[in-house]
Amino acid sequence: MEDAPSWVCRLTTRFPEPIVSLYISPSPALGRLRLDFPEGDLLRPSWDEYFLKLAMLASERATCPRMHCGCVLVKEKYVLSTGYNGSLPGLEHCEEVGCLIVDNHCVRTNHAEMNAIAQAARHGVSIDGATAYVTNMPCTTCAKALLAAGVVRVVVFSDYKGSLAEKFFDESGVTLDRRTMPGTVITYDLEGYSSASRFKEGTSGSETH
Repeated sequence: MEDAPSWVCRLTTRFPEPIVSLYISPSPALGRLRLDFPEGDLLRPSWDEYFLKLAMLASERATCPRMHCGCVLVKEKYVLSTGYNGSLPGLEHCEEVGCLIVDNHCVRTNHAEMNAIAQAARHGVSIDGATAYVTNMPCTTCAKALLAAGVVRVVVFSDYKGSLAEKFFDESGVTLDRRTMPGTVITYDLEGYSSASRFKEGTSGSETH
């Protein structure tokens, strides 16, 4: 924007290049604010980005320091189940007592995909025909479990060392889609939304785990 006035600022979103021009004028005669968006609705995430971001959010609950992984099982744009890698219910976490390593793998935890499958099973939810959104390529064992449960598509944004998942997906006719990692920032303009406001001081509740 070589011909832009000196008071033009550039905003960036989750994309590597700026996509929004923000014009802030010092003169009321010129107008206070103008946003120029490119063609298309680039600020709204696609469905794949949306569900991958949910998987990333689930991974924040992970308790193994060796890797945080999240999985979201989806069918017809409806979330069926979620999971993250962590210890079995009621047992100690890696973050508390350390990892339990066997053959260079931590076996104290269940992987995210296994926990998502288990959650669906405990609530009687069929995942046949579902898509698995996972932060990482599933390990070989999780890939086979997803296949056995009827998952027909897997979407990831990073690989997992030593996994044969792609081989089994290919042989089973399951679609594997590699996507770019979504942005790590959630944009919520609380101050800018006319129908929303912050809690009054002293009225917010305490967080539970």
